[in-house]
Amino acid sequence: MGEQPQDAPDQPAFGTLVVNVNRYGSPRRSKVNVMVDGVRMVNAEGPNAFTLPPGRHMVSCEVNAAGRTFGQADMALDLGPGQVTHVFFTGPAGLNAPGVLAYQPVGHPGRATRLACLLPALIICLGSVALIIGLAVYMTRR
Repeated sequence: MGEQPQDAPDQPAFGTLVVNVNRYGSPRRSKVNVMVDGVRMVNAEGPNAFTLPPGRHMVSCEVNAAGRTFGQADMALDLGPGQVTHVFFTGPAGLNAPGVLAYQPVGHPGRATRLACLLPALIICLGSVALIIGLAVYMTRR
């Protein structure tokens, strides 16, 4: 007589996606929207775990402040059965900078842009102060 086939060991039918959310420089009352395959997920700052079927998934994150969204970042990823995949979203430093979504924690997007915008303003302010002091000295010597 033939042997009965043995049952294959149970494999998990789902995988886990963990989206780690860091708002960074976003407004204090803002929140991050996490969408997986176009569906908004419940989330909070820090790690957020979602159980999903295996396959390719589209992950999108964006910052929402006062009804305005900005800093969107997207990523397509493949999730296997029983697999745990971590991704990291860092919100932008400003309204016009993009957010970053990656497999590793990232720095602070938009920081260089913010500094580049502040530098000319600082130079103008210091120049104005020097001009006022120079005029004051000139006027007192007349």
